[in-house]
Amino acid sequence: MKMLLDTHILLWVLVCPKKLPGKALQFINQVNSVFFSPVNWWEVGTKSSIWPEYGISRIDALHASALQSNLRELPVLSADTILSTTLPPLHRDPIDRILIAQSHNNQCHLLTVDDKIAWYQMPNILLI
Repeated sequence: MKMLLDTHILLWVLVCPKKLPGKALQFINQVNSVFFSPVNWWEVGTKSSIWPEYGISRIDALHASALQSNLRELPVLSADTILSTTLPPLHRDPIDRILIAQSHNNQCHLLTVDDKIAWYQMPNILLI
């Protein structure tokens, strides 16, 4: 089983593991491969000013930390961006829509705390 991490979960894993809900840790420990997406870094970069609690100054260092933690990068493909544009307009965040499409196209679970992502009611979305 494979899992893709939403950005909040990724940041908790890398920067604030104490904030990681026990249920999330349980899910992560049950899978064979845990992935992050390049769009996670896009989101971190664009929202780092509103997430001061993470003290993010160098996204490249955070990316290196993800790789050192045995997380794997799941590339964004054209099929992912195309699917993201055809999803119903339940959630307007383009980053989340790409994560949803990536998880669907790669047959992996998307672990999230965002209830708007869960509105899609896709079987691979794990809301904690």
